[in-house]
Amino acid sequence: VKDCVQNGIPVLGIGGHVAGGEVVDCVFSGNRIAANVSDNNWGGGLHLASGTVRRCVLYNKLLGFGRGGGMSMVGGLADSCVISNNITQYQTSGGGLGGGVFIAGGTLRNALVKGNTAYRTSAGVGAGIYQTGGLIENCTVVTNRATHAAGTAGGLYATAGSTTNCIFASNTSGGGTLADDVLVTGTATIGFSRALELTPGVNGNITDDPRFGDAAAGNYTPASDSPCKDTGINQPWMVPATDLAGKVRRVGRVDMGAYESPTGGGTVFVVR
Repeated sequence: VKDCVQNGIPVLGIGGHVAGGEVVDCVFSGNRIAANVSDNNWGGGLHLASGTVRRCVLYNKLLGFGRGGGMSMVGGLADSCVISNNITQYQTSGGGLGGGVFIAGGTLRNALVKGNTAYRTSAGVGAGIYQTGGLIENCTVVTNRATHAAGTAGGLYATAGSTTNCIFASNTSGGGTLADDVLVTGTATIGFSRALELTPGVNGNITDDPRFGDAAAGNYTPASDSPCKDTGINQPWMVPATDLAGKVRRVGRVDMGAYESPTGGGTVFVVR
């Protein structure tokens, strides 16, 4: 399925279900899970069980009553997607889980997860991503909000699985004290990533200002002097591969986040 738009369709349960094959260059917007039946509701815009979702956009208040306002995953690969401005607001008697993404399996890679909300009158957990398994690789997770005073982890709430080479910045929790960027617990691991709550130098993590090119204008590429430049860990999938903007994914040592910083022009020496 290619070049499709799924727009404004109220559904019961799952906005779209991928169980194999490949979905490429599609837009999922304005979808809604209408039945608030506990954990049966996964993925306001898309549910990925297996297969590949590539270069897709999931946005515009994909209202998920349950897990994953924009996307939920239990398998497969989601690569080079933009997941923004989605909401999850209900999961049983607790708060919404994963305003942008709920991942229990599979791999989320090269994604921009931006401006999502986890909300309910009692809580809201993992406004950007709620992780109970799977892999999160080279993602940029910014300006997500767990809005209630008891909301936890504006960027990432992880209980299991692995997160590598990611940038978490400018996310907020409701009270401002319950992990604005990340809360990692259980068996979850995070390495070679940037977030306020991490311990600098442990597993390659940093807490420095990521210094984006122009965050106010939506440019989340690390600037030439960013501490996220050339500080990720190289992985086999990166060659050949591109980042979210279509640039070569790795030139020397990989950057953190969904975007590679532009390489300098260098110096040319002419010998006569």
